[in-house]
Amino acid sequence: MSTYETIQKRVSKCHERHPADIAKFGDTVTTDSFGKLKDYVEYLELYNLKDTLPESWFNAKRKLKKIALENNTLDTADKEEAFYDWLKICVNPQKEINYDFYFEKHRINKEDEVEEILFDKDKGGQLRGIFLMKEGDSQDWQIRLRTIADWFLKRYDFKNAKKILKNIDSKHKTVFDRIKLFSPRLWGAISIGFLPLIVGQETWELPLKLGWNLVSGLSILFLLIIFWYLRIECFNVTRDKTTVQKRAMSVCLRGFGISLIFSTFIVYVMGEYSVITSDLKKKAFDFFGTPLYLENIIFFTSAALLIGIFIQVFWEEKTITEPL
Repeated sequence: MSTYETIQKRVSKCHERHPADIAKFGDTVTTDSFGKLKDYVEYLELYNLKDTLPESWFNAKRKLKKIALENNTLDTADKEEAFYDWLKICVNPQKEINYDFYFEKHRINKEDEVEEILFDKDKGGQLRGIFLMKEGDSQDWQIRLRTIADWFLKRYDFKNAKKILKNIDSKHKTVFDRIKLFSPRLWGAISIGFLPLIVGQETWELPLKLGWNLVSGLSILFLLIIFWYLRIECFNVTRDKTTVQKRAMSVCLRGFGISLIFSTFIVYVMGEYSVITSDLKKKAFDFFGTPLYLENIIFFTSAALLIGIFIQVFWEEKTITEPL
């Protein structure tokens, strides 16, 4: 008997089952219900009903995940398959209308679903042992975990990305895995943002001409624009109003800190030679015998961050927190 005929025989009893009956599956967490539910999923996929009855298919996959989480008697291979299938749906890189519609209709938070699978709350939120690299294991889950960590970074979630990446086996951890959490895309964008600010005398002397009040006001305005944009970008990815404010603020402060470091170094090294007008030179703050222009530091910090963030928008269709 061919594989196709075998599957047909196993799922033949599903023909008479109405799709609405899928809700009954998984209510009782048993190994038997897991097997029946797998048959139903295979039935939908075998007869090309996955796209015709997407909600039944999603419900079935989600209930398989639920049973795998709650039933300790299940075979490890069955657990891994159920986890992998639901993670693949949640961490879907493509813009699938059916996927997004299902999650929004049922008000299911993708991140909550992924966290529920990966992290064991009973053990303080540690990564479940099933995903950890053991001697003799294949690298499959290590590769998948990298993808999931990148997915969290895309959503401005450094905390969960860090928890995952620290559990990547050191033998298989690359240089890129180690620098992901340092926001290399943000560093690169800010670096480019400084270029138009430091090439001309006019941009060096402008903050000194404007004075502290105007420079401070402009810097605050730039930061508000940056925060506003980051909130929009974060919400467009997560669709979660509860976390947007916190995550956008986190990235904004991270970017401000990076930009401040760059700005202080650049002004310290180049300020003495870039400000030429004698009256403006007097505004320098003496820093161990080297002129330091504080107005430039504040102005360059916010302006470079603003330019860098918006360059990133046109640079590539990725969020500012994603890996390179």
